[in-house]
Amino acid sequence: MSTQPNKNPLESLLIDESQSVNLAELADILKPFVVIDKSSRKVQFLPPFYEQKNEAKVLILLAASKAKKELLGDEEKMSPSDIIELDIMPEGSVKGTLKKLYDEKIIRAENSKYYLPNYQIRASLTQLKQDQNG
Repeated sequence: MSTQPNKNPLESLLIDESQSVNLAELADILKPFVVIDKSSRKVQFLPPFYEQKNEAKVLILLAASKAKKELLGDEEKMSPSDIIELDIMPEGSVKGTLKKLYDEKIIRAENSKYYLPNYQIRASLTQLKQDQNG
């Protein structure tokens, strides 16, 4: 007879946005696409990054911004103008891509700045790997 209390299986559905980031998953997402320059604190994009669709580019960028927050304490959330300044996609595509990802509940926004919620990291990783292999 088990002495452990019965665990409610519904608890696996609970999320907490303040839950810590799974750093291994985050690193796994980012390694093929970006590096972070320690001295300039800037994200540098690797060649495979530029082969991605705009939605993937934004997800990678927001994941990299989350990594910068974890590593360097920088601000995680990014405005459309922050993304436009990086010149990673046509300027006219930035707002449309952010809106699409936001409407699909993949990314979140606060004060017109966007971020990738911690609970979306695994889903983003899975999608990026499928896109690369498929």
